[in-house]
Amino acid sequence: MKLILSLTAAALLSGFAAPVFAATAADPATMTCKDLMKMDKTGMMDAGKAIHTAMMKDAKVAKMTDAEVATAAETACKAHPDGTVFAAMKM
Repeated sequence: MKLILSLTAAALLSGFAAPVFAATAADPATMTCKDLMKMDKTGMMDAGKAIHTAMMKDAKVAKMTDAEVATAAETACKAHPDGTVFAAMKM
């Protein structure tokens, strides 16, 4: 028990906790590719969920999973790094 408490306290004191990204608070309609590419894996998955929800009327996107949308958004942004994620996904 002491070991677990020591490790937990040490982890908290050393800044072990991962930084929190505001991906879920981001507006998928205005999110830029530069913003997306700066996100960690969790942030990209959260962004993928937001983009998936926002683009449900797009027949191609509607058939994808959240993970597939996140991957598609990343690929689209690599090909078209300037502008919004939406614009890149529609090209």
